[in-house]
Amino acid sequence: MASVGKTFTALVAAVLLFIFMLSGLSGRATAVQDGFDLLVENVKNGNKEERIAAIEKLAGMKDERSLTVLINEFNELYEDWRIRIRALDALAASGKSMVTVALVNGSYDSCPAIKWHAVAGLGGYANEKSIHALIDALDDSTMYIRETAIESLGRIRAREAVPYLGNALHDRNFAVRLKATVALGRIGDEQALLLLKWETQNEKDLFIKDEAAYILKK
Repeated sequence: MASVGKTFTALVAAVLLFIFMLSGLSGRATAVQDGFDLLVENVKNGNKEERIAAIEKLAGMKDERSLTVLINEFNELYEDWRIRIRALDALAASGKSMVTVALVNGSYDSCPAIKWHAVAGLGGYANEKSIHALIDALDDSTMYIRETAIESLGRIRAREAVPYLGNALHDRNFAVRLKATVALGRIGDEQALLLLKWETQNEKDLFIKDEAAYILKK
């Protein structure tokens, strides 16, 4: 009987320990959820500093629920565009395909700073929507947005963009033509190489001409 009693006591102790562990896990899960809810609350209703701090913490999570909050945050038209840019940069850094639509929308934003960050971010997403938005950005009136669009297209080696990068070789701005040269070199398909060869014969700037020749020799 003593043996049975000891076994029963051990069993009860094991059950109590299991319940205690479950309680601890539940408590931690609740704490995590409470922490997430607080971040969401700060994003929605905090002051500028609280919003930015919460955005940066959510960015580190990189899961679907945090990215959804950031997408919604970017879509809010705050007077302070810096909050939207923080959300946009966090989305771009996530590497998740679900953020592409927000980045594409940002590339058409009326704020040049937001547009630039979106165009830069799209350089990490080689898909049809991204490439189409970046090609559109090549016609932007702002030089640094055109430059960044070219860099992004080169980074993702977008062959579909080669004819449009060829058009950029005629841009009035030196930096745009140079970046288009480098992007064509990164893509490196037959059409891109033909455009570089054309450039060695027709580009007036010696530095760009030499860059095109160097790429062809590699």
